[in-house]
Amino acid sequence: MDWFIKVPFPKEYLNEIRNRLSVSSVVSKKVKLNKRGKEYLGLSPFNVEKTPSFTVNDNEGFYKCFSSGEFGDIFTFIMKTEGLSFPEAVEKLALEAGLEVFKNTQEDNRILNHRKLLYNALECATTFFQNELFGFSGKYAKKYLLDRGITEEVIKKFRLGFAPKGNNLKFELIKKFPEKILVEAKLLGIPTDGRDSFDFFRNRIMFPIFDFNGKPIAFGGRVIDNGQPKYLNSPETPLFSKGSLLYGYNLARETAFNQKEFIVTEGYMDVLSMVSKGKSNVVASLGTALTEMQIKRLWKTVPEPTLCFDGDKAGRKAALRVAERILPVLKPGYSINFTLLPLGKDPDDIVKEGGVGEINNLISNSLSLCEIIWNNKVEGRSLDTPERRAAVKSELKNLIDTIENKDVHSEYKWYMNEQYYNYFRNNKKNVSQGEIPPNSVMPVDSVRDIRHRILISTLINHPELLDYIEERIGVMHFQNSILNHIRQEILKIISKNNKVDRLFIREYFISSDLGTEFDKLISKDLYVHAAFARPEATLEEAKEGWDDTHHLCQIEGLKSHIKDASGDFVEDPSIASFERFRQLFDEGKNSFDN
Repeated sequence: MDWFIKVPFPKEYLNEIRNRLSVSSVVSKKVKLNKRGKEYLGLSPFNVEKTPSFTVNDNEGFYKCFSSGEFGDIFTFIMKTEGLSFPEAVEKLALEAGLEVFKNTQEDNRILNHRKLLYNALECATTFFQNELFGFSGKYAKKYLLDRGITEEVIKKFRLGFAPKGNNLKFELIKKFPEKILVEAKLLGIPTDGRDSFDFFRNRIMFPIFDFNGKPIAFGGRVIDNGQPKYLNSPETPLFSKGSLLYGYNLARETAFNQKEFIVTEGYMDVLSMVSKGKSNVVASLGTALTEMQIKRLWKTVPEPTLCFDGDKAGRKAALRVAERILPVLKPGYSINFTLLPLGKDPDDIVKEGGVGEINNLISNSLSLCEIIWNNKVEGRSLDTPERRAAVKSELKNLIDTIENKDVHSEYKWYMNEQYYNYFRNNKKNVSQGEIPPNSVMPVDSVRDIRHRILISTLINHPELLDYIEERIGVMHFQNSILNHIRQEILKIISKNNKVDRLFIREYFISSDLGTEFDKLISKDLYVHAAFARPEATLEEAKEGWDDTHHLCQIEGLKSHIKDASGDFVEDPSIASFERFRQLFDEGKNSFDN
């Protein structure tokens, strides 16, 4: 029942709109929503209130206003908030969902009846294949599934079947449906030489592919002998577009929503194996690289689904392709994570050998989207020259510039800038090998002091830098009072002695109570983070390294000032406070480019 409203629209048409538009995406255009557990919460659009009582549940597909008693779906919400009739609300949301408006004409009804025939034919085919699997002809196929660890319960839940040799399906369904319907549904194939149609799937284990409402709309078939191809999938039809669907989604959605975790694998057997072991929040991508439509579908259930890829070079490249494809549609709070599996293993192998616990351990150590992008850009490359390092920076910038959301775009700039510094400056020994050092990103709270120590250490070992950096280091203020005092003393020493060297500076501090702290500034432990600060580094290396480190100190300072300015604007939303915030933000957002 469509919220107790009698309408001239087919149920399938309304369901397709609901599938494409979540309640929160429609409501959030009029109500500011905040996530709270499994639901969203906001102020009522129907009453004036100070305490939020309006809830939205995407999984159930409704909203509820406790202050007014209003309740409904996306159609009733548009009707109530915009004063539209039901047909007007349907038309508005259909256009928003990218569907043609249903006019209930004779042609529309013809199309609807035609689609119903396709649905019915595919349902009958699914039942036929199921019966064959549990009959005599399917005994070897069923044994294969059971031997692979797929339980009979899961076989029935996913409605697995078997397509026998010959044209058995054709002979069964031709009694109920026109041949052209069976051909259009890709249940029958047509030879190019004019011979009769034939069963498209033969001697294969059948994996029905369901739409979001649980209706079978296509199939995947796996041979049980040495035939080729190993897997055969339905071509696209009026009902089936593989780039918009996910295998097992209709069965996994509720569990994934409750657990706030969606796992995406590459194959049918991965899904079935994991579900058989008790992990039921798993889907597969139907043999293609994950598409933008599939990601958006996953986001309707969880904000950060996890993708499983082989850990080999091909798997990493596939992960990068997905990462690059999804960057333009990133939005605050929504991303994807990546689990790179051991070489030569897929989720099915891992679950069979180590159980669900093993796959859970791998998933718990998954990499974020930004980590995958960074790692793929630097690992395995020789990055021992400025030109090669500049190429990495340029490639990263080009990727970041594809991000359309301004907030996410800005955060990616900050992140990649940090990574670039820590990799090329703090781990210079590894640059030529293109290795990714462990823990290459230091905790933020320790980075500031380390950078300040690097600035001082570089000056100690290269006093001749003073003329080049004096103005910049002179106006700096270190929050660490001891470091700040050392900075001031060193500036005095060098400015008063033209021929001062590091030994002279050290003797000065050793004779004071700052000797221990000074020795930390010229220790090998510090040089691990900055090879350019070493005494043996050339002056040009010292200059370049000091410039980069100072630049990052400025960035961190800007971030702190932006945060303070943002807080000031919240407390005092004046034009002056906004202008200060905007000026600082504009100054900081281009830091990666520079």
